[in-house]
Amino acid sequence: MIVLQKVDRSGIYALPAGIMAKDLTAVLLNGEPTGYISVKGGTEIDVPLARTESTVTAILREG
Repeated sequence: MIVLQKVDRSGIYALPAGIMAKDLTAVLLNGEPTGYISVKGGTEIDVPLARTESTVTAILREG
């Protein structure tokens, strides 16, 4: 699991270098599964329900 860093106040989160949205199995918002949208060519994700104080975690596909 990787804790993601917010890009700005809009709910956009950057993925670490070398990780693309297609590499994600799930995204957790404060520990609960949530929906997300791949943006910026798959290098960032939009988590519509995220708020300023939210913790967003990505779970990567294995292999």
